Amino acid sequence: MKKLLAVLLSALMLTGCAALPGEERSFAVVLGVDCREEKWQAGVRIPTYQSGGGYATLTAEGASLGEALARLNASAPMELHYGQLRLLVLSNEVAETEPLQELLHALAERGEVRPQALVCVTEERMQALLDAMKPSTGSRLSKSVEAMAQARQAQGAAPEATLSALMRMGERQQPVLLNAGLENGALKLSGGWLTDGKIIREKLTETETQLLSLMQGRLKQGTLALEGDTLTLLNADCVIRLEGGTARCRVKLRYGSSTLTEEGVSRAVEAALHKVTGKLASAGCDALGVGRQAMMACATVHEWNGMNWQEQYPALTWVFEISPEKEA
Repeated sequence: MKKLLAVLLSALMLTGCAALPGEERSFAVVLGVDCREEKWQAGVRIPTYQSGGGYATLTAEGASLGEALARLNASAPMELHYGQLRLLVLSNEVAETEPLQELLHALAERGEVRPQALVCVTEERMQALLDAMKPSTGSRLSKSVEAMAQARQAQGAAPEATLSALMRMGERQQPVLLNAGLENGALKLSGGWLTDGKIIREKLTETETQLLSLMQGRLKQGTLALEGDTLTLLNADCVIRLEGGTARCRVKLRYGSSTLTEEGVSRAVEAALHKVTGKLASAGCDALGVGRQAMMACATVHEWNGMNWQEQYPALTWVFEISPEKEA
């Protein structure tokens, strides 16, 4: 694939520069980017603004992403605008090869792009995914996508992968992207993709994403699937401390009825967390921000740079202390 940043920046300068009133714009709710057989593809999902409502998918191809985006804008009924963008969807082929941060910064430099837009990766064909995006009865597509994402985040099954949040992350914490797929022909936002800060490396299932959310302190209540049982969490708390080459993770769980004993719950949770941290290590993805603790322990920037954290992080030993408490 060709270098992404230069061609993308050129495309951003070609489109959407003039100030236009809202009624003279086509507002993209979703933007998809793909590349197959050396051809870049860009697609958007936009309202038709016809009687009875409805949404349409526009796509365009080009030898570069810049050319594809320029052709996409030219094919729209009105000037494309990204101020209502809810999802930025990258194909796994693009996300596995192109520098993520360069792409995100280039998009963000175009002021109209909504910073709260979620960044997703999909293994689906982009055309099929875009066509499947339809609003729930009585609501706009933008509202439907937003409500779905918020519900999945509350369940811990989806990372909070907004454009602005991902751009803030640096070498001390790598981002996790949201997975976008199809289930029974409908859009499903669930699971995540681990990155090393540059490209995606590993995919997380829905359950693994919940466990990651638990360690991040985002999942406090809800349903958590484990090997041999499903826990109804009433309250969860997790603290991670870096002690030299050991990351010590203390987890307290208060839960409802279960077929497992407290010891069984402890073993199941520990085994599941070991699997997730193993994936984090193999991907070189410090999604838990352990690197922040390593940096704080350094007296100088020179000491931090000399630590070579990217090599040390995958070699960390994880120790889990699980404290389960079954509600009487």
